[in-house]
Order: sequence, then C-alpha cells, then structure tokens
Amino acid sequence: VRPKALKKASKKRMKNVQPLDRNGNPDSDDGAILFLSIGISNTKLEFDNFQTRAEADGSVNPKVVMFNAAQGGTPADEWVDPRGTPWTKIQRVLEREGFSPEQVQVIWMKHAHKQAASNGPFPTHAQVLQNDLEGVARSIRFNYPNVQLVYLSSRTRAYTNDPDAQSPEPYAYENGFAVKWLIEKQLDGDADLDHDEENGMAPLLLWGPYIWADGTAGRSDGFVWTCNDTRTNEFIHPSDDGMRKVGDQLLAFFKTHPTSRKWFIRSGQSGKPKATMTFSDKKGPAPHRVEFGVDTTLVGSARRIVDYNWTFDDGTFSRSPNPTKVFMEPGKYKVWVTVTDDLGNTRSKKKKIRVTK
Repeated sequence: VRPKALKKASKKRMKNVQPLDRNGNPDSDDGAILFLSIGISNTKLEFDNFQTRAEADGSVNPKVVMFNAAQGGTPADEWVDPRGTPWTKIQRVLEREGFSPEQVQVIWMKHAHKQAASNGPFPTHAQVLQNDLEGVARSIRFNYPNVQLVYLSSRTRAYTNDPDAQSPEPYAYENGFAVKWLIEKQLDGDADLDHDEENGMAPLLLWGPYIWADGTAGRSDGFVWTCNDTRTNEFIHPSDDGMRKVGDQLLAFFKTHPTSRKWFIRSGQSGKPKATMTFSDKKGPAPHRVEFGVDTTLVGSARRIVDYNWTFDDGTFSRSPNPTKVFMEPGKYKVWVTVTDDLGNTRSKKKKIRVTK
C-alpha cells in the first residue's frame, strides 16, 4: 500500500518522464526515454524476453529505448561502487549506441548474491543484501542524474536447496525481504535514501512485479512456478518457459501500473477500443474470490483484441481475458486492465474492490 506522500511523489516523477536529448533537455522530436535493466544473469535473461516482446508490440511508446544492462556473474556487491566495472560497461554501450547517461529515466532492477548462504542464516543474509541494494540505489543516482523511477523485484523460485548453489531456497524467497526493508527504509525518511529531486542521495524506489511463487501450490492469481521453469542442470536460472512467465509479468505491470502506463504506452492513439470491466462481486470478506472480464467494442478498422493485461494492486497479475483472483487480505484494491487491439491501440480501465475481515 503506497502512502499518500509516495503516491504524490511517484505521480510527479511519472509526469517528468519524457524524451530527452543527450544533454538531458526535453526533446519530443529526437529525444529518448532510456529504460535500463540492472542486476544478475536471471535479470538479464528475463528482461531480454520482455524487451523482445515489448519492441514488437505496437502499443508501446516508440520513444522508450530499452537497454538490457544486467550482467551475468555480477552480484549486488559489485554494483555498489558508482565507478565500478558494471557501470563503466553500461557507459561504453550507451556511447556506442549514441546515447548518454542523462537520458536514463527508468530502471528495473533485480539483484542477488552469489552463494547467499555464505552470508549467514535469515535474517543476516537478507540484511547484507539490503545494505548492498542501498549502495546500488545511490550509485544509480550518481550515474543517472535524470532517473525518475526505479522498480525493484526479488528472485524467482529456485528448485534446489543446495547451500553451495547460487541463490538456492530458502534464500531466493528471503531475497524479497531485502527489497521490502529497503523500500520501507526510504519511506521512513532515511537520509541516505532521500529521493529529493535536487539534493537527494537516491532515486525514488518502487515495487516492481513480484515474481516468486510457492512452486505448483500457486498464488492467489493462479500463477505457478514449476521445476520446468528453471534450467534442469542447476534449477536456478529460468528456462525458456520461465523467461516467458517473467516477461508476462513485466508486460502486464508496465502496461497497467499507474506510475508507468502513461510513458510506457504510446500516446496520440486514434480509434481506441471502448472497454468496460466486469466483475462478479466488488465487495466481500477475505478470502474474496472475484471473476473478472472485459466487454470491448472495437473502433475504426481494428478487428480484434490481441492482448489483455491485468494487475490487482498486490503484486499479482494476469494476461487472461477472464481472470479469477482471490484477494487474501482485507483492504481496498485498485484493479487495472489494459486491452490492446490489432492496430496497437489501447484502453485502460480501473475498478475498486473492497475486501473486508
């Protein structure tokens, strides 16, 4: 649940995201919105799937230029030094492609440690990772003065508990606490994570999609993570199926989230489809099961809806035309859906679901 102050800050930062020239000045004609991924090899594999699909998606803003800057074999501690090797590698790539650090405005990051078990049992290893993530956040601000939004995710499920493996269970799951504590620390006003636009030490940190699941037990959105979603020789890195699943979540997140939708989806659309969200029951006690759908009317020469993306305001998602979601905890949830027609036109709708005790 985002506090009011964070909602206000994230809304302002979202509005700041715009095409910039190499000097960081607004340029709606030739400028670009650079969107980086940073992190480990899993991050690199997963963002590659997302980037390939997003770049082929006619609804995505053509001014958004994605760089998969995650690096295999580069754990979180190697990103702490703002002048360290990972950052200089990114700089060389940007220069080679004709871009500059001043154009970087959005980052998705997912980090971990090698052999996380060597940092001790929970909560010690998660605290060590949290400390490194704080350093990474400050390095982002140092290298990219115009960064507006940084989205954090934690690990996918591993299918090994070998302590000598890279990020096995339960360390993969417990990785999420490092992200949670980091965001909480910024919300609590820690000076080292101050996100003031002029003098802050760090960028604004937000939850990205939550991609861990308890295996085949499934989440409240029906998402499962099977052994086949990992590479069968080590059970840590995602297989092709696993990469696609994370790509699904990233697409759903950035197409629907209130802090990303307006810069991620292209503007100036004509003939946008008309849409009405349907739901079985907007209020009920937890656990509250809701069946969703969307009635659409196509406009102009569009022939069909080709893409449905849902987010349920608690880290879960769906890409089904008619998803079922179980809200496990009491609260007020804003459910978003974005539909895309075969011409790349989109329509987004929101409904509030209230879950009582």
